[in-house]
Order: sequence, then structure tokens, then C-alpha cells
Amino acid sequence: MTLATSTMTSPHGRRVAVVGLGRIGSAYDYLGADRDLPRSHIGAILATKSLTLAAVVDASVSARQNAVQHWKFESDVRILPHVDDVRSG
Repeated sequence: MTLATSTMTSPHGRRVAVVGLGRIGSAYDYLGADRDLPRSHIGAILATKSLTLAAVVDASVSARQNAVQHWKFESDVRILPHVDDVRSG
């Protein structure tokens, strides 16, 4: 899992992409018992006011579907199958 950052910022802070939607990238927040603090990269990004989630990337269709189902991303979050797609578009 890689956390890719961009030099672009939005009104809500630095735009970031999460590459890899496995346990630490996405799933730890919804696989176990409820906790007060985020346990995944996506959870931490969404909880941080100075960051904006711009894209999530995973080659696995099921990993992308699980993340979308759980997180219910804003419409401007790009859901991508390959890391090369982050820069194109």
C-alpha cells in the first residue's frame, strides 16, 4: 500500500490518493470492532481536515467495490484500477 500525495491542494487541503485498498488502506475500519480512532489510511485521511481524498486505486474489482460500499465516497473521488490512472485525468 502506498500513500501518494499531490502538490495540488483543494479548499479542504492537500489532495491525496490511496493506492491499495486492502486492510491498512481501507478495510481495518470496517473489519473489526468499533473504535474511536481511524485504523486505515482512508479513515485517517477522511478524519484529517487538512487532507482531501482525491482517488483510491486497486487492481481488484472486489476491493474497489468494498471500499465504495463502505466509505460512500464523495462524487469527486476517483475510483481507479491502476496507479498510472491517477495522473491521467
